[in-house]
Amino acid sequence: MRRFVPVLPFAVLVAFGCGGSSSPSLNGTDTPPPPDSTQGTDDSTADDVPLRDNVADDSPADVTTVDVWLPDAPATDLVPGDVPGELLPDVPVVPLPYPLCQPCRTDLECETADVKAPCLEEGPDGSTCGFPCATDSECPDGFQCVRDDVHGRQCRPLGGAACPCRPGFVTAGFVTTCWRENDLGRCTGERRCDQECPVSAPSTEVCDGIDNNCEGSIDEGLGTITCGLGACLNTVQSCVDGRPVECVPRASKPEACDGIDNNCDGTTDEGLGTLSCGLGICAVTVDACIGGRPQPCWPGPAGAEACNGLDDNCDGQTDEGFGNTACGTGECARTVQNCQGGHLTTCVPGEPTAEVCNRLDDDCNGRTDDATITCGTGACQRTVAACADGVEAACVPGSPSAETCNGQDDNCDGQTDEGFVLGGPCDGADADGCATGTVGCLPNGTAGCIEPGTGLVETCNGRDDDCDGQTDETGCACPIAAFGGHLYLFCDPTANWTVARDTCAGWGYHLVTITDAAENKFVIDKANTLARDSWWIGLNDQAKEGTYVWADGTAAGYTVWVTGAPNNGGFGGKEQDCVEMMSTLFSGYGWNDGECSNQRHFVCELQ
Repeated sequence: MRRFVPVLPFAVLVAFGCGGSSSPSLNGTDTPPPPDSTQGTDDSTADDVPLRDNVADDSPADVTTVDVWLPDAPATDLVPGDVPGELLPDVPVVPLPYPLCQPCRTDLECETADVKAPCLEEGPDGSTCGFPCATDSECPDGFQCVRDDVHGRQCRPLGGAACPCRPGFVTAGFVTTCWRENDLGRCTGERRCDQECPVSAPSTEVCDGIDNNCEGSIDEGLGTITCGLGACLNTVQSCVDGRPVECVPRASKPEACDGIDNNCDGTTDEGLGTLSCGLGICAVTVDACIGGRPQPCWPGPAGAEACNGLDDNCDGQTDEGFGNTACGTGECARTVQNCQGGHLTTCVPGEPTAEVCNRLDDDCNGRTDDATITCGTGACQRTVAACADGVEAACVPGSPSAETCNGQDDNCDGQTDEGFVLGGPCDGADADGCATGTVGCLPNGTAGCIEPGTGLVETCNGRDDDCDGQTDETGCACPIAAFGGHLYLFCDPTANWTVARDTCAGWGYHLVTITDAAENKFVIDKANTLARDSWWIGLNDQAKEGTYVWADGTAAGYTVWVTGAPNNGGFGGKEQDCVEMMSTLFSGYGWNDGECSNQRHFVCELQ
């Protein structure tokens, strides 16, 4: 059986499609037929319907409501043959204030003279008209008053359900904009509420005359196709009028010198050959075509002919004009070209051979048959011409004599100065006793000592210059004495410690180093014979106060200080870094530290 919900009229009834709306007029086509008088249970008329909730000032006022399909009765429940707007069996209807849930595309399609409803998007399947409200009670059953951030509070189906599809919306032809989208974009179309969205999701653009990706262009971005090489190169759009295009290369031509691949083989200006001109180093070969331009051939510049295997002057000849050179004498004479094989040549005479009696200059000395014959030994040796006017001659040795010391083999036995002992060291008749001479032959034919010069002179240098077994016995400015295998110089002239040290070093000596009591007594006793005074020795602490070392840097192992020394007690606070030997008897052969600038006698030692 059919079930109906009575229509609730408002104070003022407004006909469907009233003025001010751009939407198609419903013209009452969605109003359900009145209840069958034999089936209806409510005989009230529209005028008898009270205001909602018995409130006289319900808002919005004077809005006509009509019976509509409930949200759970979608348009798909229509069966073939149903008349649009006719209620399906057993489907309850509720009144909806117009234009609530009408499919729309813009706000203008939802505006009436009495209500300024917005067009609200419901998702990819499109948009429907809202209906302003303040509370849920102002919305029909199955709807609630929901806040919209743009349009304020609007009546919307409970739970976010879709608006019901009224047959009247279908009959009146109301449509909404729907879409399908993905990562490629969005495709849009229009649908009635009883239809699926008639568009597919965007897809990759293909050559089919359709805007597959729905971005507003057809067959865009499919690029071009290029075929052929060089002048045959051709580029066409890969898709024209929705159909794939085949690329056909342009026709080829014979290759020409124009920078273009005329024969379309991938190479430009090939096979056009070369041009050659000039001789020798002037010869030039160029490509007949370079950079798309025919080339002239110009010979290179000529130069002076050089011996290098090249035709430098470009006359067609190589290494000409260098002449010949002759060298050598007799049978060694040669003549050569000055330039051969690109290299300067040197004339090399032939190798001489032994001169023979043949009227030729065999040994290449400029003389013919000048060969000699030698015979005999030592003083008996003779040399004669081997050839006289082409006839060979004989050689007769000389007669031997008694051997003498003269560097010759006088007795012709093959030995020289035999019987004499030569070459040993000897001391000649000079002023020294040094064996600096050599035994050799004297002018009178005997052996003797040969020692040039007057002999060596003794100097003060720590050596036995005159080879008499004594060292520095003469030539030294200071008296010399020996002790324990060492020599000592006792220098009476005074000097400061540094000058004394350097003076000893200049003679090959050093300021004395005393290592034991015996040596100390010897040095002091000898010094007392010359001057009972203070004498510098090599001990000092100049490098580090209190650390005494000898002049050669060795540490002091033996010392004999006088009472109270060392005390570094110089006058006026001066340092006492040098050691003097007190040679007076009361000093007890002791040492004292003194100022290095003091003038003292000094003792040098030679080890």
